[in-house]
Amino acid sequence: MGNAINIWLDDQRNAPDRWIHLHNIEEVEKMIGLVLEFDVFSIDTMSFDFHLSHPKNGLDVLKYLAGLCIKEKTKKF
Repeated sequence: MGNAINIWLDDQRNAPDRWIHLHNIEEVEKMIGLVLEFDVFSIDTMSFDFHLSHPKNGLDVLKYLAGLCIKEKTKKF
């Protein structure tokens, strides 16, 4: 899929090549907001770090993204 992205959510470890490296839920929300301006997107693969140095953890990010799926903002997750 042409608009598929790979997201690496981790505040301490480096992301692999060709992955979008995000550190917390605010960065995820900002990146998704930018992508949604262009078209419906898909998340091909996502790596979650549960323990983030932030009040919200990886599970909160998963819930946010699941909400986007329910609203049909992303076609694959």
